Parts: sequence; structure tokens; C-alpha cells
Amino acid sequence: MNELARYAWHEARLSKKGKDGKSLRETLEVVARGPRGMPPEGINPFEIPDILYDLWIHFQALASGRQVGMEGNPISESDIQAYCLNRRIQFEEWELKAIRLLDNVALERITFEEQEV
Repeated sequence: MNELARYAWHEARLSKKGKDGKSLRETLEVVARGPRGMPPEGINPFEIPDILYDLWIHFQALASGRQVGMEGNPISESDIQAYCLNRRIQFEEWELKAIRLLDNVALERITFEEQEV
């Protein structure tokens, strides 16, 4: 689970918009077109374990429907319930905990720069 959380943290960092309205990923992709290619900070050093890949896809789908006000809101229980109902799936308890962890990482409630997971 730690590897998935670290992957998510790195992806959230790359997706964060700067003052110019562009994400770090977009900026680094422009740099990557140059002779030196993609800078190291643009490459996610973490990998999703195969067993968690489907969960990552579900999380991305849930996060894409996130309600945004002054800042991003957590994925609601009702959103998760509707998502599962519409797809005829049921998450196990550990999967729900993992989705909450990923959501907290995406909302920057958890950082990995100063702590171990």
C-alpha cells in the first residue's frame, strides 16, 4: 500500500497547477521536448503493484468527479456508493481504506517528504 500511496503523491505533485494555470507535468513535458529529454522530477519513480492497479483506476474515476469549491473536497461516501452501484461492484473494507488514503494524498493531507509511510 505504501508504494501506491507514494505513486499517488508523486502523481498529485505532477498534476498540481501553478500560477500560470499549467500543471508541473505540462511544464515538464515542454522541457522534455528539448535535447535533454524529461527531467528526473517528471518521471514517477514509484510503480503501482499489479494487484492494486484496478483500485488506482477506480480512484482516478472517483477523483475526476470530485466536488471543487475554494479547494478540493474529499470524495464523498455517497459518490463512492453511486459509483459502485452504477458499476455493480462492491469494494472490500481494505479497498475503501485505500481509496481514503489516496484521497488524502491527492488533497495534500498527507505528504511523504518528511515522513515514512
